[in-house]
Amino acid sequence: MDLRMFVGQHQHALDQKGRLVVPSAFREDLEGRFYLAIGETGQIDLWPREAFEQRAAEKLARSKDNPQGLYELRMFSASASEGRMDTQFRLPITQELRGRAKLELGAQVITIGAIDHVEIWPAERYSAYEADPSLVGA
Repeated sequence: MDLRMFVGQHQHALDQKGRLVVPSAFREDLEGRFYLAIGETGQIDLWPREAFEQRAAEKLARSKDNPQGLYELRMFSASASEGRMDTQFRLPITQELRGRAKLELGAQVITIGAIDHVEIWPAERYSAYEADPSLVGA
């Protein structure tokens, strides 16, 4: 399996229908099937299919006889959904995921490359995280 290399940071606005324009730097590696899920620090993670399957397998292996691992597996899989970009490279984000990630319609969002996936953050929350990583859970 070829490792996708998502790097860089981009700012966009979430439109009034809850769609995000996927930055051009990330589009090629997200063609076809990909998945959205809540990340471990409350952001939305955008996974290419292969990387999602690998992460799911890792979480499944950690869940065996491990209550914390089982919890993480459940939260990961329960929040996950398949995504597709439209012809204008917009990605619809469900109301449930937007709510969990605290993304408001029309708000500025930051997309960052996280090597094997992309993270989607409310811009203000990401700025606060950069300044003080302990604020993420707050």
